[in-house]
Amino acid sequence: MKVPVSFDDRKINTLAFENQLTEAQKQGKKYFIVFCNMGTTMFGSVDHPDDYISLLEEYSLNYKMHVDAAYGGFVYPFLVEENPLSFRNPSISSITIDAHKMLQAPYGTGIFLCRKGLIENALTKEAAYVE
Repeated sequence: MKVPVSFDDRKINTLAFENQLTEAQKQGKKYFIVFCNMGTTMFGSVDHPDDYISLLEEYSLNYKMHVDAAYGGFVYPFLVEENPLSFRNPSISSITIDAHKMLQAPYGTGIFLCRKGLIENALTKEAAYVE
């Protein structure tokens, strides 16, 4: 599901997100993967993970949080001292960074980081390219 954002500041609509969570629960969904952006290519938007975390934990939901730092991952951490989209945040499960965007490295050059014990979830037949 896509979470709507404000046109002016690109922040998520937490009320809409809460409604989506309750609807998903009604449909029997038990597990959630949340993707936070660390700089979108169109707007440079950076998500605030606590907007998601507070509701996920309020409803006692099982979730993993992934940070898509493909665009801003080589810039944002150096500009923001208190970066909530890092592994200092215990709710962050994984992070991807694409070096071909900001560093002008060859296409396909990227980094995938995850917390200890989670890589087994990515090393599947369907995701053979992760090797």
